[in-house]
Amino acid sequence: MNYPKYWIESGAAHYGYDKLCQKLVRLILKSKPKKVYDLACGIGFPFIEKMLEKGIEVSGSDKSFLLVQKARESYPRANLKVGGYSEIVESENTFDVSYCARSSFYLPDIKRMIDELVRITKPGGKIIFDITDITKTKKTLKQRIASIVYFRNTYPDTYYPSFRDVEYILCSLNLKYETSKFENKIIFEITK
Repeated sequence: MNYPKYWIESGAAHYGYDKLCQKLVRLILKSKPKKVYDLACGIGFPFIEKMLEKGIEVSGSDKSFLLVQKARESYPRANLKVGGYSEIVESENTFDVSYCARSSFYLPDIKRMIDELVRITKPGGKIIFDITDITKTKKTLKQRIASIVYFRNTYPDTYYPSFRDVEYILCSLNLKYETSKFENKIIFEITK
């Protein structure tokens, strides 16, 4: 599967601006940010679009050149770069809110992602991301295992961090955080 091509052609239509996205957008906007960073921004919908509608300065990145190219075409006011969390070049303490929405399971090292988002977020700012709780789904155990096997084979660098994995990382970094649940997602909101 060519994921960037899939996302450009049909992925956004499939996910749309669903209830999870709406909840994440409300969390991002809650602290009234002036500058945000969108890690794994994809084509920019809906997060970049919603931030720009509110007059917020948006920067972000995605590892896929095709997805960043599409996002740049749709949102020319956003400062978007090709790269993952290990290629973030923004200065320390730059953004009011940094987030990674619906993408953390594609990232092979969630601790490094958290470190980078914390680094570029201002003191008192927010870092928001979600993880998939594979134990909380309407799928049968057989379907869940098949899903994990499919993703592991298709995206060998993917990693499904557990709640305990993330909690351990956040505690080791001495970060204050809150969690909320939505369907099979656990949303983390960290205050730097």
